[in-house]
Amino acid sequence: MFRKRGLGVALCSLALIGAAMGWAPATQAHTPISCTGDANTSYSPGLRLTPQRISVQEGVAYTCTTAPGRVTAATSHIVGESPGGTCLAFHAIRARETVRYGDGSTSVIFYNTGRATRVLGVNTVRLAGIVVSGRGQGGHAERVMQVTPAGTPAACVTREGIQSSNGQVQMRILP
Repeated sequence: MFRKRGLGVALCSLALIGAAMGWAPATQAHTPISCTGDANTSYSPGLRLTPQRISVQEGVAYTCTTAPGRVTAATSHIVGESPGGTCLAFHAIRARETVRYGDGSTSVIFYNTGRATRVLGVNTVRLAGIVVSGRGQGGHAERVMQVTPAGTPAACVTREGIQSSNGQVQMRILP
């Protein structure tokens, strides 16, 4: 009788010690990740005034906060498309971002919701999606980018269109 009771007391004691030491199972929600950086984006074909399917590729150099007081450099590569992109706006943007953190870990994000607006020559692109693998898997990702085209607005009426842009990016991964 004491053996069963003693085993029960021992197991409960271990559980309390584990809880007091901050132990948590591997499935615990991750801490939020916040990144800011500079982006270089290319469009193929170039952005024009008429809507057309646009492929987008982007490289980003991020500075990320991955835990309280823990800052790391990261790089990112994005591949995406818009079925109706123009110099004035993007519609139904879908993209896949792979973030490589300085410690060697990655986050792969699929953005399935996106919208863009243009005010005073600055395009603001907002994306939302899910982290499909790596750090923050299962978390919600949000991304806001403000870009200015590399070239003049007159390039929108040329055959080549606007082929690139540069800007600032903020990306967050939330549990």
